[in-house]
Amino acid sequence: MEPVSLTDKRIIARQIGREPRHLFAIALRCSHGYPQVTINYPLRIERGRVVPFPTLFWLTCPYLQTSIDRLEAVGLIREAEKMLRATPSAMAAYRADHTQYIAERWQLISEADRDRLVEQGMARTLLERGIGGLIDQRKVKCLHLHYAHHLVRGNIVGEFVDHLIEECKCRQGNLICESRLSHKESQESRVKSPESRVQSQRIEVRSQRIENRSQKTEVRS
Repeated sequence: MEPVSLTDKRIIARQIGREPRHLFAIALRCSHGYPQVTINYPLRIERGRVVPFPTLFWLTCPYLQTSIDRLEAVGLIREAEKMLRATPSAMAAYRADHTQYIAERWQLISEADRDRLVEQGMARTLLERGIGGLIDQRKVKCLHLHYAHHLVRGNIVGEFVDHLIEECKCRQGNLICESRLSHKESQESRVKSPESRVQSQRIEVRSQRIENRSQKTEVRS
């Protein structure tokens, strides 16, 4: 989890086609450095009352959104539900996924907001509803919600989807997020991968060593 920068907010707005709501943190970035999954704060305050928002993880990656749209269009939600009904161990894992999701969502809420939820009789919405606010936790609501959770924490429905998605990222040279940003915005927004950071650090160390050698040579001469 990492804080959301102003640049991140601008990118996410371009990714999803609107200003993000309930945005709390970046849960995961793709290998190209763009936000892939965000964490939502589970409620908002409207006119002094709390309004629960049960979706904790949100898939912002336009490449994965489109890939999953295609899977839903050919009936994969029904297939996922059949798989769960036919396999008791999968259904047990699915229930455990909901339980973990509910616990993490509740822990994210501040103590003051928890008190408001309890006082206004709204706590059950977040303590009983599962992934994406599902009431019947034997059903599959939306593959995007399940897959967002899977990418960050892992879950059984996400594993089912994994086998049907060819790749989890855009190919180099055809980056959707880059195409939605101006050149300047894209350069500012690209967050280096851990490997890139290490490589940059090595280059900086080498440059420093070369500079130190040059300084020593100048002193000797």
